[in-house]
Amino acid sequence: MRKINSVGGTEEILGAVLAESQNFGFQIEEKILIVEGSDDIQAIRKYYFHKDKQLPFRVVKAEDLNENVSGKKTALKAFDRHKARIPNLFCLLDRDFDFIIGKNREESRIFYYDYYELENYLFEEKILRLMISRFFDANEVNYNNILSEFSKIAKIYKHFSHLGAIREICYHEEQEDLLGIKLAMLAKSNLISILENKSNDYLGLSNIERVEKYLNIELSHISTNLAEVYELFKEKEVASTTLTTTDESLEFFRTFISSKFVLKSIVFLMKFCIENVTFNRRGEKSSLESDLKNEWIPTQSEKFAEIMQKIESL
Repeated sequence: MRKINSVGGTEEILGAVLAESQNFGFQIEEKILIVEGSDDIQAIRKYYFHKDKQLPFRVVKAEDLNENVSGKKTALKAFDRHKARIPNLFCLLDRDFDFIIGKNREESRIFYYDYYELENYLFEEKILRLMISRFFDANEVNYNNILSEFSKIAKIYKHFSHLGAIREICYHEEQEDLLGIKLAMLAKSNLISILENKSNDYLGLSNIERVEKYLNIELSHISTNLAEVYELFKEKEVASTTLTTTDESLEFFRTFISSKFVLKSIVFLMKFCIENVTFNRRGEKSSLESDLKNEWIPTQSEKFAEIMQKIESL
């Protein structure tokens, strides 16, 4: 069974590949790489397309055909189930907070992206320059000025990073209680709507105060608030790490927050937070994510290329 991929070609499901081998009675000898989702497949295929090379392995999702879900948990479950009988089975995963909380798997056939997830390669210097040049006059002076302003933007995102870290703790400790459910919901918040909220409760508030107001209102629905949540988890390493991470470094955007979340609002925040540089209204915000996965990561990221080369070499 194959699914049509929106960028062309097909997406293969691991279960279907295995069923195919069983039905036709042959051993799987080619290399198979399990990934978490469609975006990973897209970026990997584009990497080899731009290299003018055939894919040296089959890239598959480990989707549960009954529940139509993929992701890290499903990928690892499938890898563990089949790794003994398929020696050429490999796995490539989002980093998330796994290394910080000690939940990363140290196995030679399991690979992780260098940053939080695939989209976080956006904050490598070469790729960040491409994004900035789309929306600003990005000569060297302007680029450095714009880069220095990212600390303002980081402060607006930082509560979402802290709560995301705590959400990871809840997940790994199987604390899927009201707090865990609420934090999962907050990870999907519409940041632009929060910053543009014109209700009386938000009048006169700074961007950071608006975020705090929104989060405290949402947490009040389960009888808690930001201060109480932070106090509850302050002894946990992952929470304390994200709470003390400097805003001055792009490391925050690479490591401590989902760029899927950031991409929904980063252009809006650059427009209003970066001063003394003219914003280019002709910039194509709608194609930013597509260019990131189809062009910029596959052609510009040396670290992404290194991962592909490591998997090829095994």
